[in-house]
Amino acid sequence: MIDKFDLQSLDCNCSDCNHFIRSISRRQKSVDLHYKWQKDYFDMKRMKIIEKAEFWIEKGEKRKAKELLKEARKMVFQFDESECAIHYGHCGKLNKEVSLIPETLQLDTQECFKHRRS
Repeated sequence: MIDKFDLQSLDCNCSDCNHFIRSISRRQKSVDLHYKWQKDYFDMKRMKIIEKAEFWIEKGEKRKAKELLKEARKMVFQFDESECAIHYGHCGKLNKEVSLIPETLQLDTQECFKHRRS
């Protein structure tokens, strides 16, 4: 049976490498940007429902408008951080900036990878 350490040694992902130095600030910039995009999209969807309700009010269909406004009020924004899966850092061995997706096979790091627990 293969344990997690063996799998990490096989995929050679920088996230598990001894030479990788995380860049928390670059990661946070990415998370903040994704948060803004998701919030803007949520606000746009909510606004479209409200505009549709206003349309039905103008047409005299108060029941339809009331249902739409009730739907808009129920909407709650929830940030999905899984959309920003890219992590950032610096490779101490190759002396360059790197970006990666954790737990993903990286063929280009087969030669330089050294596991943190090695």
